[in-house]
Amino acid sequence: MYRAKNRNDHSIVVAIKVIDKRNLDEDELKDTMMEVEFLQSVDHPNIVRYHETYDDERYLYLIMENCPGGELFDSLEQFEKNGEPYTEEMAAEIIQKILLAL
Repeated sequence: MYRAKNRNDHSIVVAIKVIDKRNLDEDELKDTMMEVEFLQSVDHPNIVRYHETYDDERYLYLIMENCPGGELFDSLEQFEKNGEPYTEEMAAEIIQKILLAL
């Protein structure tokens, strides 16, 4: 995941998710495109805002709202690495901390 600023308005910061298509099989590529379609169709304050997609022969570039608190999935991986349980209550607590930091 990368962060970028709009060239014309530096106050606009986006996240760019770069996906190497060579690492995806056909089903994974379809799943990724379904995720894009889903993000295009929703507008909710608790779901990251999707802006647009670019792609070339090798990569997909998903341009999305920047969420400075990081991805909730990253915290799940950290708990699993430490052998700790990861409950819904823990996820809610992490989200609350992220929202308070904004």
